[in-house]
Amino acid sequence: MFRLFAASSTALKAAALAMALATAQFSAAQERYPSQAIHLIVPYVPGGNTDVIARLVGNGITRVLRQPVVIENRGGAGGRIGVAAAASAQPDGYTLLLSGASSHIFTTVVAPPLSFDPQQAFVAVGLVAKAPLILTVPTASGYADLQAALSAFRAQPGKFSYGSAGIGTLNHVGPALLFQQVGVELVHVPYKGNSPATSDLLAGQLALAMLSPANILGHVRSGKLRALVVMDGKRLKDLPDAPSLAEAGFPEWLRFEWGTWNAVFAPAATPRPVIEQLHAAIARTIEDPQVLKALADIGSLPMPGSQADAQQFVANQFRNWVPELRRMKLD
Repeated sequence: MFRLFAASSTALKAAALAMALATAQFSAAQERYPSQAIHLIVPYVPGGNTDVIARLVGNGITRVLRQPVVIENRGGAGGRIGVAAAASAQPDGYTLLLSGASSHIFTTVVAPPLSFDPQQAFVAVGLVAKAPLILTVPTASGYADLQAALSAFRAQPGKFSYGSAGIGTLNHVGPALLFQQVGVELVHVPYKGNSPATSDLLAGQLALAMLSPANILGHVRSGKLRALVVMDGKRLKDLPDAPSLAEAGFPEWLRFEWGTWNAVFAPAATPRPVIEQLHAAIARTIEDPQVLKALADIGSLPMPGSQADAQQFVANQFRNWVPELRRMKLD
């Protein structure tokens, strides 16, 4: 009787141990990350600076984490549509966002309020790259420099138009502020991204746009577009003939450094170990010599640093820009 009970007890213990092991294995399988494709939302249409950088980042994450990264272009409303889609995603590391100054900060202040606070809705996983913006005109316009362009615009108020990636984006706010201060009136035409704005600039349907090097370098080299001013404190190596803000005669108080930056974001509740894995993959990506060359080819510089650096950088951007944007009171 005792032996039967003992045998029975041993069998129960073995069964319990087997069940515990199976549960642990299942739990480990569930927690393993990544175990499926990762989606990276780009809040603009294909072809622009953010889209190009997203594909470099996506390929790098794929190489490191050995799971495909699917790029999802969700353009519209100056990037707000894509940002909102990412904010409502499950915080499991399988939906990320590549965003920047325009889509993450500018449109949240200048355009109608969002239903969420982007500062609270996301965690910055890692910084990727930055680039100055360039005031650009069609070469066929005949404007040799910024002053010639402004003189023509001033002579015929309301006749000319400028394009942007959407209401509230960096390349809407920058020219608008400039025009306000110098007494020039141009019509703002918002697009779903910089790529269609570039196309209309090339076609002569726009008089001016403030675009990233990725959008214009090839067209400047081919002679179709002219870079009037690099909106930064120094010239860009790839555009040696385009003056900096100071060289173009901007007064000190108007010398904002209007540049794009890109970072990868995840929904705020994403588990810390997942954030760390993703940050490590991004850090390795922007150290890759081929990626560095690809960034240089589009006039961008890498932004290395820790995940804490990324968080602090984004927090500083909100702190620096939000009061200024509210003071501008742009339409």
